[in-house]
Formats: sequence, structure tokens, C-alpha cells
Amino acid sequence: MDDYEIEDMLGLEAMEELGYIEKPVKDQVLTARKLRYNSDKTSVTIPKGLTEIDYRAFTGCNKLTEWNIPFPNAKFYSEQGALIEKEHKILVCWPSANGAVAIPDGVTEIGKGAFFGCTALTGVTIPESVTTIGLSAFEGCTGLTNISIPKSVTRIQGLAFADCTNLTSVSLAEGVTAIEEHAFSNCTALTGITFPESLTEIKGYAFSCCESLTSVTVPKGVKKLWRGIFANCTSLTSAEILMNPATIPDNLFDGCEKLASVTIPVSLLSIGDCVFRYCDNLASIQAPAGSIAEQYAKEENIKFEAI
Repeated sequence: MDDYEIEDMLGLEAMEELGYIEKPVKDQVLTARKLRYNSDKTSVTIPKGLTEIDYRAFTGCNKLTEWNIPFPNAKFYSEQGALIEKEHKILVCWPSANGAVAIPDGVTEIGKGAFFGCTALTGVTIPESVTTIGLSAFEGCTGLTNISIPKSVTRIQGLAFADCTNLTSVSLAEGVTAIEEHAFSNCTALTGITFPESLTEIKGYAFSCCESLTSVTVPKGVKKLWRGIFANCTSLTSAEILMNPATIPDNLFDGCEKLASVTIPVSLLSIGDCVFRYCDNLASIQAPAGSIAEQYAKEENIKFEAI
């Protein structure tokens, strides 16, 4: 019998009973996984030696409120029903989160899939110790109606709030610099978004399929636009780009069927493919005279207004 098996016997037995133990890899790392959607579990024992918990390992375990961490050198600790990684203060998961909750002070990152599919979650308070909202952190939280991102947060990772279909308002404080791929994709109730001046990048399809979004203004500080950011925002009527992009990327407003006017700056060198595909109501493009935008408007038979 290997040393880790002797040392961690009780923990391994508990994990085997739950049906999500995986054989250790080098350095005696145990990986918990696949306890997903076990809605009857109310407690889990975290064994000594466990250093990694797989993405969404406890998704759907909405009654899981008790974490038994009996060893003094454990990598994790629990607070208010949340499991938190001790060294970097990463909130790993909070599967039982419901109603309005407050992230414990001191947490620096809301981890990958931490609240994934917590449909009973209606509100969350994020402390100013948090700097990153991780991949799919709140994905599928259909009960969430509003969110306020504090100034300490600099990065909102991909799919962070995707499929939060009842999210109507998002407040982004000055400090946020990056919104990554599909971060707010399919937030179908979101009616508006005001970007902070600190924002430097909005990545691909970040707000795609936000069907209630009516207008957007991209601030000057953004360095680059990525494809499809506002694709299929079917209620979008106006867009203003204050930054100075070299290129309007592919599919930026693809499927924005109510889009009527777009304002584009002078620095533009090229316009990508399918930027205004299915924008059948696009009445005008506003940009400086002699710009690429003017040339594009003429080629596409769209009214041009010099600014």
C-alpha cells in the first residue's frame, strides 16, 4: 500500500463512497470530481492531501452546506457554506448559495464555476478584496437580477455571467480593465451597460445575444475590438465607438436587426466581414468625411453622415 493510501485512508473511503475519487497524480495530488447534480448530499469530507477540486465538481449539489475539513494542514477552509482555497483565498464553490449572499471578506478571486447553475441565487455582494471573477463563475444563475462589480475587480473572465437570463442591470466600477469571451452572452434581460473608462479590452461575443440591450458606447480607452461582441443583440438601436480601432472586426453587430445608427472614429483602416449582416434597419453610419467608413457606406448603399 502506498504512503498516501495509509495517510489518507479515511478521506479516501469517504470520497470513494461519494463516487468522485480519482487516482492521485504525481506529488500525491488527489482530484475530486463528478459529484455533480447529487442534490441529496448535505455534507462532504475533504481529506488530507486533497489539493485540487475539478471545475464544477459540486454543480447541482444545492443542499451541500457542510464541509468537514478535520485536518489542520488542509488546503481549504469553509465559511458561510462556501469552500475557499486557503493560500490564494480563491472561492472554489458555493453550491448551496440561494437568495442574496455576501462573498466573505478577504476572498481575492471568485473561482472557475464557483456559482455555476445556482438558479436560486438572486443577489451577491462582492467585497473589494476580489480582483478576478473567474470563468463561468455565475454562468446559468437565472435568478440573479443585478450585479455590482467593485473597483477592485480588474478582470471578468469568459462566460462569467453567461445565461443569466434575468440579469437586468450591471454596474461596472472604474477599475475593470478586461471583459473576456462570452462574459455576458445570452443575458437576455440586460437593457443597458455603461463601460468604465478603465476598460481596455472587450473580447469576442462578450455581449452576444443580449436581446434587450438597446444602446452601447465603447469608451476611448479600449485598445482593440474582438469579433461578434454585440452579435444578435436584436433590440440594439444605436452604437457609438469612441475608441480609435484600426479595424472593425468580423460580426461585431451581426444580427442586430433594429440597429439604426452607428458612429465610427476617423482612425479606422478596415471593416471586417459580416459586421452589419442582417442589420436591415441600419439607416446611417456617422464618421469623419473621407474615412474608410464613408467608403464602406457608399459600397453598401447606407446613408453616410459626416461628423
